[in-house]
Amino acid sequence: MVSTLVDTEGLRSVDYVASTSGWMISGAGNVEFNNGEFRGALIAGEVHIPDEDTTANSFHTDTNGNSWWGCTSADFTSDNDNANAYILNTGVAKFQNVEVTGTINATAGWIGTPVALVYEDQGINCGASGHIRGGQTDFFTGDGFFLGYSTDDYKFSIGDTSNYMTWDGSYLKIKGSFDVGTGGIVNNAVYTVATLPIAPTEDGFNNPSAYE
Repeated sequence: MVSTLVDTEGLRSVDYVASTSGWMISGAGNVEFNNGEFRGALIAGEVHIPDEDTTANSFHTDTNGNSWWGCTSADFTSDNDNANAYILNTGVAKFQNVEVTGTINATAGWIGTPVALVYEDQGINCGASGHIRGGQTDFFTGDGFFLGYSTDDYKFSIGDTSNYMTWDGSYLKIKGSFDVGTGGIVNNAVYTVATLPIAPTEDGFNNPSAYE
């Protein structure tokens, strides 16, 4: 059994060594124990695990209710982006990766950067120089589709180098089979056009030399 020492500084065990062994209750109201079990509420002004040091493996909750993990900056409030993750008392949060198994409801947001792919009330905005693509790596490059800004203008392309439809900012180009369906005004299984528009020779379709 470890005996207790009582002095003007409070109570402590005889084997007490700060941050090493024993226990201590100071006259100022500070305590140090190894482990504790509480059967009621724990009320604290701040929480720091493992301590107040700013380390990559630490967890903190301050007096305002902001919580953060792994902030190596000395001042979280002025450099909170330095933290690995945080939840502010305003509801703003930051995490490195998130896996959601339910529904995400958001009125706005963005992916990448605030000017990359933005979700707005009116729809999706890919920014002044952004794009949406699938398969194609740039405008009319590869097999798939591209919609957005490329080089000097807003452009669109879909298909591959053999059959495609493109808009290069000035001209619409279509190459491949053109079928409007049975009963349509035009029903031609193969209607291939090189570039539209081109100067007509007369009213109606352009001359055959325009075709590929």
